[in-house]
Amino acid sequence: MFRLFKDAAKAIEEAVDQLIEPTPGANTTKQKRAIDLHHEGVKLSKAGKREEALRVNAQAVELIRGLLSSSNDLLSTSDATNLRMVLVKTLRNMGLALAQAGVHEDSIKLYREAADVARTLPPSTDELSAALRGMAKALRALGRLEEADKADQKAIRVWRNLAAKEPSDPDALEHLAGALNDWGVALGQEHRAKDAIPPAEEAVQLFRQLAETSPSPETVDRLAVALNSLGGHLTAVGRFDEALTRGQEVLDLRRSAGAPAQLASALHNISSLYWDVGRNGNALQAIQEAVDVRRELVTTDPTMTPSLASSLDVLAINLSEMPGRVDDALRVYDEAVQLRRQEAARDASTANLKALGSALLTYGKLLKRPGRYADALVVGGEAVTLFDGFVEAHPDVTRELATALEQHALELAGAGKQEDAITAAQRATELFRTLAESDASDPVATTDLTFSLYYLGIFLRGANRPEDALRIEEEADSLRRTIPDETDLVVALDLSLALNDLVTDLMSFDAYEELGTLRLEASVRQGLPNVLAALRVHYTKVRRYEDALGVAEELVGIRRSQMGVGGNSQVEAKLLDVALLGLEESLRALGRHDEALSVVEEKVALCRETDPGSAELANSLDHLASELHRLDGREEEAVKAGRDALALRRALPPTDSIGSLILAQGLENLGVHLRMPGHYEESLSLAQESVDLFRTIVASNPNLGDLRLRSPRNLLTTWFAHALENLAYSLIAVGRAEDAVHAASESIELYHSCVGAGDFGKLELKAGLATVLSAHAIFLKTVDRLEEAGFAESEATHIFAGLTKVDAEITARSLRGLARDLRSVGRREEAMRVQEEVVGLYRTVTETRPGLMRLRVEALRQLGKDLRGLAREEEAVRVDEEIAGLGG
Repeated sequence: MFRLFKDAAKAIEEAVDQLIEPTPGANTTKQKRAIDLHHEGVKLSKAGKREEALRVNAQAVELIRGLLSSSNDLLSTSDATNLRMVLVKTLRNMGLALAQAGVHEDSIKLYREAADVARTLPPSTDELSAALRGMAKALRALGRLEEADKADQKAIRVWRNLAAKEPSDPDALEHLAGALNDWGVALGQEHRAKDAIPPAEEAVQLFRQLAETSPSPETVDRLAVALNSLGGHLTAVGRFDEALTRGQEVLDLRRSAGAPAQLASALHNISSLYWDVGRNGNALQAIQEAVDVRRELVTTDPTMTPSLASSLDVLAINLSEMPGRVDDALRVYDEAVQLRRQEAARDASTANLKALGSALLTYGKLLKRPGRYADALVVGGEAVTLFDGFVEAHPDVTRELATALEQHALELAGAGKQEDAITAAQRATELFRTLAESDASDPVATTDLTFSLYYLGIFLRGANRPEDALRIEEEADSLRRTIPDETDLVVALDLSLALNDLVTDLMSFDAYEELGTLRLEASVRQGLPNVLAALRVHYTKVRRYEDALGVAEELVGIRRSQMGVGGNSQVEAKLLDVALLGLEESLRALGRHDEALSVVEEKVALCRETDPGSAELANSLDHLASELHRLDGREEEAVKAGRDALALRRALPPTDSIGSLILAQGLENLGVHLRMPGHYEESLSLAQESVDLFRTIVASNPNLGDLRLRSPRNLLTTWFAHALENLAYSLIAVGRAEDAVHAASESIELYHSCVGAGDFGKLELKAGLATVLSAHAIFLKTVDRLEEAGFAESEATHIFAGLTKVDAEITARSLRGLARDLRSVGRREEAMRVQEEVVGLYRTVTETRPGLMRLRVEALRQLGKDLRGLAREEEAVRVDEEIAGLGG
């Protein structure tokens, strides 16, 4: 019978029950005694009496060793074989018990002896494989991964050899497939997903073969389990589309099997897979169905309640990411929390209490989304109390308690309870310190402590305790330097996001409205600039552009003062560069374009001085070219900056696909800049080279966008689509209209592949699709394909109408870009008509969002230029009068 060894004690007991009775003779009593001892050990182990079970098993082992000694000639061959089988099972039982108790070295010795004895048994038994796999698990627990892999591979080889000898034996194939799948799962748990994929794929292939040749509900179930494991590994390496394909196959198998519990699980899993590829509508539909199925199951099987709560968790999170669905998300999550409470009240097990605590933490975060901060504070305090109540008896929840304290400190600080926040943050820090000290080699534990220290430093500064804050920040900086570079990059990015969340929450309470105490310090440390950067982002989000500019100017001043002080000029220059970028954005938001351009020029000069000949300088020049491109009369300067950037990129040594991707984008950008002053042939050459390079990158790296950028959809595809759109404009500019239509068609196909049906979350993707559809319609009219043009125009209009209902500014921004591109290829009449649509949208938008009046004025100015370029002076004058009436 096929076994996956997930209940080793039960397997041992069943096997021993089937042993042949010993042959009568002088050693019969001892043999029976050994078997009785083994039975007793199994029963004690199942009763949780581990130490007594080990003592009894040890007696059985010693007795059998004596009976099998070379001096004993009284055993028959069958009796000796049976005793060896009992010995192997007993040794495995002891090895399992010791491994569960954390005594892995002794466990390994017992498993190794079991494997040695198993090699003397008939080859048709599975004892050798079981012993090797038990030894592999114990080796993994000690971090001896290479030895563990060898043991797993030997176990797999046992079944591979048997399957080769008996290819018609389905039992051997099942064992082989199970061993491969379990090894893949072990590798995945060690974050070695890339290594896990080959054995997982072979396991799926074997189970698929068995499902076809020896179909049974059990075989189909094992195929679904193996597909699910493979999907998890594929997701871990960023191969999201392939993972979704496996998930869909699992779902089909579960629907066909008619088992509601397994169907619900498949729906739950595929919801996440849909989300990974940006198909949010499908994700929501799948998780809603999972909830419905599990809700029905709970009516007859209350043990399904935790599963229902898990699906409600996911449903709530999905809803919270949908525009206007936060209140729905909270209602769903409230139900999930209530179910967790019921389960914890029914059975106060560690698992149920941990689940409730984690649910409360997430619930607290969601409550802050619609501004229910007081409720979030209460829920956060409950999570802390909950974890605090059982951490002493269950130290494995220390991290959860520390996380709860850290989140609660944020809530307390936001409510103006600064001292309470500091107390909570200090306790969180000490708990994270304990975890980090228990395993100094674990970068995750060190990262947690680093975050916690940075948070504590911010709270201390908020309470006007600069000396304490400085000491904490210095420790955080010191720890940061011990984190591997790769991990440190993640820490830096995550810290920036975390600080942004922190400031946003504080600002929402109006407790630290100006963060005044933070900015009174004369000696500025790294923590303050991070807070200022996050504060600028927050002010920008709430359209307080003047405040954002003030913070940006302060941050730039700090970074300028640090130049040449820290001893690492490139790092200091990079920090100043980032601060200048924020200043430029804030100036541009206020319509101060000339000043913004000066900041960009300063960024280029800074990079020329500190990092000449680098990719960073090329990036800065690209940016300068884009800004000059926007200004009338500066087109040739934009081309020069773009040429300099491209020359730098071509001179850089060949790198990986990311380097090729950046070069492709550089080619595309310069092609765009060349069109405006009329350099159409050169623009076309570069646009074609860009598309060819993109095509090569896509063919060799289908998941590059996912792996590098963690995009919910392959971002590389959308960049390729944009390059094709740019090529279409360059082709139409030189009169190659049919080729332009073909390039635009390919771009549309790529956009369609990224904008999933029912996906309402990717507004920018939809805007990109609508824009290229509009251009495509114009190109089709040029070649008299009027019916097709009408279809393209209709689809674009439909998408833009949907976008306008959500955010009219997105539509206006997209149409503004369309008008600019049409202008660049001499299609002035079409550009003017599109610009009129832009103005109309801004007229509507500014009725409810007066903060966007600047953009309306800019749109009107451009319309005036377009009208004068078409000699329509009377209409242009009316536009001038409207601008004057708006104070522009």
